[in-house]
Amino acid sequence: MLHVAKWLLDHGADVSKRARPNFWWREERTPLDFAAWECAEEPPGNTTFEAMAALLLARGAVLTPVAAAALGRWDHLASCPLESLQGKGVLQAAVRGNRPDVVDRLLALGLDPDERVQIGQREDQTFSAGGPLMEAVTTGRTAIARALLEHGADPNAPVFTAGTPAVRASNGGAAGSDPEMIALMVKHGGWVDAASAGYMRDVDTARRMLTGELDPHLESGSFSGETIEEQILWSGASGRSPEIVQMALERIDWTPDDPRWFPMLWRPLPGHEDLDEAEQADSRETFRVILARCDPNLRMANSGQTMLHEVIARDHNVGVALATLLLDAGARMDIRDELLKSTPLGWACRWGRVELVALLLERGADPLESDAERWATPRAWAEKMDRPQILALLDSAGTPGQ
Repeated sequence: MLHVAKWLLDHGADVSKRARPNFWWREERTPLDFAAWECAEEPPGNTTFEAMAALLLARGAVLTPVAAAALGRWDHLASCPLESLQGKGVLQAAVRGNRPDVVDRLLALGLDPDERVQIGQREDQTFSAGGPLMEAVTTGRTAIARALLEHGADPNAPVFTAGTPAVRASNGGAAGSDPEMIALMVKHGGWVDAASAGYMRDVDTARRMLTGELDPHLESGSFSGETIEEQILWSGASGRSPEIVQMALERIDWTPDDPRWFPMLWRPLPGHEDLDEAEQADSRETFRVILARCDPNLRMANSGQTMLHEVIARDHNVGVALATLLLDAGARMDIRDELLKSTPLGWACRWGRVELVALLLERGADPLESDAERWATPRAWAEKMDRPQILALLDSAGTPGQ
């Protein structure tokens, strides 16, 4: 990283060039600001940020409040007007740079411990709060978290796209669950809501919420549902907790064709990374429990794919298992989505899912699909995406090249 930065500077890169505001940043940021934000969070003992900052400053970079906070340069911050430090991410930068003395001084100066900041240039003026405390939780800096809380930081502040510090502490910060950090959150009024209990896989908390022993802090209008049962079902499915899902399902009375089942069944699927063996087992079991209650041929609104399409697209080591569950439950293999105009077999050919292609053909999927548009047949996708193994499977199933 340092070598690249030095090469760029040697070849004329502007050390003071400011990046335009974007989705995340409302303020223009300099290379030094980005170095402070991206490098300062690295493990203790890593001097990448100090070295990068020294390079940029030596080449003429101007020290900014964000960089000064991450570097621990109180001499610079002390000369800045208070209003130039408010709502700019300065306090969070000091936490990220592990500068407890700077954090204390900024708080004594009167900075908002929740550091409410506006996100990007969104017209609806989206705000985020709680960044400094969330930073302390995720990096395991208990002493800094205590200082922030003692100055009034809200453990339930909504950090944009990241939940709350209290929930993050309960769900594990830098190195798993930290009893001291959790106790700090509880002491200062931190709580977990129904929409988070399942993500945490906290069976006891979910049970106590469902039975009325614990306030679920329901949020009206939430995408996860309106009732406690719905929100815990959503979060339990997202956290791949079969036990929590089963508890919630006992209180759900939707009919099998209710469209709400589709997004619920979608939640246990993998994201963009492979699952380990334990995660695979939880994904399969959570999926199975929900599938037992719904029609396997429900379709996604607007785009029209079935859940069989979805598990093929996501796969990540569980595609065959989930597809088998769906097929055993009666999932159809002849339904086409609205965008690719393709069956599940077509999707498997497009995405190169060799094992899934073999499974679908074994279960009787039509390898020819003479009723499909020519570009949307299984063979057309396999040829377009250059899938020789799949072409061989299709040939053996009776679709030789024409």
